[in-house]
Amino acid sequence: MELQVVRDGVILHAIPLGEQPLYIGRGPENDLVIPEQTVSSNHASAWLEGGVVWLKDLGSRNGTFVNDQRIQGATQVHRGDNVRLGPDMELQISGDGLPAGPPQAVLVEDQTSGVRFPVRGDRFRIGGGDKDDLHIEGAPPGAATLLLYPDGEVYLGEDEGEERELKVGATFAVSGRVLKLLALAPTYTATIEAEPSRYPYLLKVTLDGVSGPEAVITDERADLSHRVDAENRAILLWVLGKQWLEDRKAGKPRVERGWCSDADVSVGIWGRKGTSDANALHVLTHRLRKELKKGGFDPWFIEKRRRALRIRVKDVILD
Repeated sequence: MELQVVRDGVILHAIPLGEQPLYIGRGPENDLVIPEQTVSSNHASAWLEGGVVWLKDLGSRNGTFVNDQRIQGATQVHRGDNVRLGPDMELQISGDGLPAGPPQAVLVEDQTSGVRFPVRGDRFRIGGGDKDDLHIEGAPPGAATLLLYPDGEVYLGEDEGEERELKVGATFAVSGRVLKLLALAPTYTATIEAEPSRYPYLLKVTLDGVSGPEAVITDERADLSHRVDAENRAILLWVLGKQWLEDRKAGKPRVERGWCSDADVSVGIWGRKGTSDANALHVLTHRLRKELKKGGFDPWFIEKRRRALRIRVKDVILD
């Protein structure tokens, strides 16, 4: 994918987009220099994440606009969107992999009864608990969770095994109940706008506890607290917490914050030589999630996707 500068329908310049932010502005230190007086010295940044192009205004004087709406914070850009810096500097995104628009809303259909359940957020819990979105009598609480991402991908997380991707139209079974993932027809609009789940968890980690590394996770809203004192599990939370803090310091929006590659996590836990067991990180993550779930926490605040991990929390304190 690439970012193109356009004037009167003619492409004046193009530069590739990648995972590292591309900085745009009038100043010579930018990756894409636009010598226009209406463009600020440091105007905007753009990058590619999870197959989605993101655009962020950097406090410019004349603003950054997507479809004539001035943006605040990081905003997704789709194929065909009108992007503008200030009053008249036009940009466009080119690339075969770029989504044509926002992801469709999805439904879960019970294949026995035909009843359909709308998915209204980025987490949809299935099981026998009072807090589950789809209740299955006799199933354990939180037997499975659908994880929805901004680029439209949907994953199914279960107690056993790693998350697996679900395509629209796929069927899956939870505690003997056969369910199907459906897309909401485009002629309808959701009654309630889907919002990302917000985890009110506070993570405190120290590498110098009484018996070594330890972490404490607190949910003040539910009056819950849990101590993780297994060394590698606590170090895993340290590595993810450190990345979360670094992203916050860099100004990343909360929805994008905290992703750390499996390779970097492994180095943080086992050192540069890593481990000879290729499945070790998956096993460690799985056991930590089970421990946290037993302590009353939603285990899916630890996300694993595309050979990367992150935590979603309210705040992190590292000692």
